Amino acid sequence: MTILPPVFPGTLSRNYYNVSSLYMSEHLEDLRNNTMSFLESAESKFSKLFLHDPNKNRSSSLFPDPIHYDYEQLYSAPQLKQMLNDTTSLIGQTRERLSQWFTGVDEDVPSVLGTGGEDALPDTPRDESGKQSGLSKLQRLFSSFRLKSSGPSIRLAEWAEGTPEPVLDAGCRASFPPTCPMFPYVRFWKKQFKSTDCHRSPLLQLRPQGRADPAGLHRYLVFQPDGGGWNNIRMAAETAMVFAMASGRTLVLPPNMTFYLLNKNGNAQLDTSSFENYFDLRKISELVHIITMPEFLERFEAMSSNNTLPNKETPQSLGKKSRGKLWNYLERTCFTRHDYHPGRMFFGFNISDDPLSANGVLFGSFSSDRRRKRMASHDRELVAYDSYYDSLPCIYFPGDYREKMRLLTHFYSYLYWARPAEERIYKRLVRDRLHYSDAIFCAAGRVVQLVLLDSHMIGSSFHATERDSIPSPCRGLRRVNQVDHWPGQSFETCHDRVTLGGDTRSGPTYFALHIRRGDFQYGHTRRSAEEIWSNVKHLLNASVTRLLYISTDEKNSSFFDPFREVFTVKFLDDYVEAAGLQPGHFNQNFMGMVEQVVCASAHTFVGTPLSTFTGYITRMRGYYRDGRYANTFYFLPAPMYQLHTKPELVGPFWAREFAVAHRDIDDDGFSAQSNVSGRHVDNT
Repeated sequence: MTILPPVFPGTLSRNYYNVSSLYMSEHLEDLRNNTMSFLESAESKFSKLFLHDPNKNRSSSLFPDPIHYDYEQLYSAPQLKQMLNDTTSLIGQTRERLSQWFTGVDEDVPSVLGTGGEDALPDTPRDESGKQSGLSKLQRLFSSFRLKSSGPSIRLAEWAEGTPEPVLDAGCRASFPPTCPMFPYVRFWKKQFKSTDCHRSPLLQLRPQGRADPAGLHRYLVFQPDGGGWNNIRMAAETAMVFAMASGRTLVLPPNMTFYLLNKNGNAQLDTSSFENYFDLRKISELVHIITMPEFLERFEAMSSNNTLPNKETPQSLGKKSRGKLWNYLERTCFTRHDYHPGRMFFGFNISDDPLSANGVLFGSFSSDRRRKRMASHDRELVAYDSYYDSLPCIYFPGDYREKMRLLTHFYSYLYWARPAEERIYKRLVRDRLHYSDAIFCAAGRVVQLVLLDSHMIGSSFHATERDSIPSPCRGLRRVNQVDHWPGQSFETCHDRVTLGGDTRSGPTYFALHIRRGDFQYGHTRRSAEEIWSNVKHLLNASVTRLLYISTDEKNSSFFDPFREVFTVKFLDDYVEAAGLQPGHFNQNFMGMVEQVVCASAHTFVGTPLSTFTGYITRMRGYYRDGRYANTFYFLPAPMYQLHTKPELVGPFWAREFAVAHRDIDDDGFSAQSNVSGRHVDNT
C-alpha cells in the first residue's frame, strides 16, 4: 500500500504513518491534502475561537456562530470542502503549536487524533504560563462540538476519525463517500457502518504489520484469476479475498493483465487492468493486508526453499508467457491442494480469541448441525482451517481449467463459519465492501436515471383509484424529488434510509431482461423471441411500466419485435452518448458491469438460466431492501421460479446464485425483504 506523506511535511519521517490508522476517513485525508494551502489564511476566526476570555463562560465552539451541517450532505466532497474552508481559522494560528506537538510524537503513536480518546494522545506541549497548546484545545473542541441534523448527532472528534457513534474499531471508517457523482437509487450497501462491520479475523493480530518478519509469522493468500469470462473471474476472486479475510492472511493481488474478453478498449495499455479497477479495495484493506505480486515475490524469495523465481524483476504487469511461468512457480512453491474442487470440499472456519492459549487464538471444532449438513450437500468434505493450515506460509488457489483445481464457485458455498453470526458478518462484508467500484456504479446510475426519465415520459396506465389503493411504498423510507437534466422533467422516488438506494415500488420504474445468445455454450437456452415472450409475459404487468430494458449480445434488434407489441424496448446503446459512456470517455470493459447494475435496479428482472452474468444480477437484487428479489425469474419454464422455490445451496453452485447469500444477513432488523415462496409479488 502507498504510504501517504504526513499531515505536516518536514516534522516527521513519512514512515511513521500507517495509512489505515492515520487516514481513517475521506475527511481526514482531505484535511491533510488541504492543510498547507490553508495555513496562512484564517487568523480572524482563530483568534475569536482560541483567544476569547475563558472567564466569560462561553462554551467552546468550532465557529463563533455555530454552523449546522446536514448529516448526509456532510459526507459529500463539496460539503467537506466547504466545511474545510469554513474552518481554516483552526489551522493558520496553530501552525507553530501543532509543529511542536508533531515533532514530539513518538513513532508508536498510531494516528494524529488517536483512536482511544484523549488517553491515546501523548502529553501536549504547554507554553510558559502552563496553558495547553492549540492541539489540546482542538481536542477539547473535538470532544464537545456536535453536528446537528435530523438524524443522529456526530461528535467532531468522530467526524475527524471517520467514525459515527458508537466509535468503530481502530482503522475503520464509518462511511466511504462516493468518489464520483452517484445517483443514490443504485446503491445497496450501507451508508454508515457499525462496529460489527469492522470485523477482523482473530488471526490478523498475529501477523506482522510491515515487511520485517524475523519470527516468520507472515501468511499469504495468492490466487490466479479464473480463465473464464468476467463473472467467473469475479466469483473466484471473491472467494479468494474472503478466504484471506477469514484466515488473516495477506492478500496478494495478481499481476496486471488483460482478463479474458475484457479487451473492449482496443488498446493494450487501457485493457491491462487489475482487480483494483473493478472493486474499491480500500473498503476491504481495513480488514485484510493487501500487497502486489512484485512485493510478495520479493518477500517470499527469502522465505522459500525454492528461490528460483520466474523473473526476479517481475513487474506488476506481465505478458501471457511470463504469467504462465509465474503460476507454475507459485503452484510449485506455495501450498496447493490438488482437490480444491468446490463440488467435493469446502473450508470451515471456527477461530476465536483465547487469552489462555499461547498465541491468543483457539481453533475450534465443528458440530454436525443443520447448517453444516446443508453445506455438505453432494457429500462434500469439510476441511477445517486449523493450526496446520495456519502454519503454511503461502496458500495458492489456481485458476486454470483443470477440473479439480478451479475455484468456480461462490464464496458462501465454499467457505463455512461455525457461528451463524460470523457467517452473516462475512456476507455483509461482501455486500457492503466488495461490490463494484464507484466508477461503475456512477456510470450505471446515469443510465438508470435516463431509463427512469424515459419511463416517466412514457407513463403508466395506472388510474388514480388504483394508485390510491396501493399502500404508501415510502413507509419507513425517505421521499425525495429527483430532477433530471432537462427543465420541467422531474419525478419522485423513495430512498431507503439505511442504504440511500431506490425503491422500485414508487415513482417511474422499468422491467429488465437478460437474453444471452452469441457464443453461450448452453444451447438449450437459445430460444426464439416469440417463445421467450410467451414464457414471461405473465410476469411483466404493463400497468406497472411500459418500458422494457434488454441486456443482450444479440446484434439483430428486430429479433425483439414481439416485445415491442406491448413495451417500448431500450438497450444500453440508446443511452451511451447521454450517459457519457462513449469510447475514449469511459472504460469499455466496464460496460457489462454497468448493465448488471441497470438490470438489478429494475422493478422486475428475468434472466438467462446458467448465466453467471444473470446470476450476479439476481444476488444484487437480493441486496436491495425494497423486495425486488421477489420479482426475479428465469425465462425458461422449468427454472423460472427456482430462486424462490429452491433458495438453499444445490450444485452445481456456479450455475446460479442462492437466496442464502443475502437473506437475513443483517442482525439489526434491517435485512432485505425476500420472498421465497415462489409466488410472484406485484410490488407496485
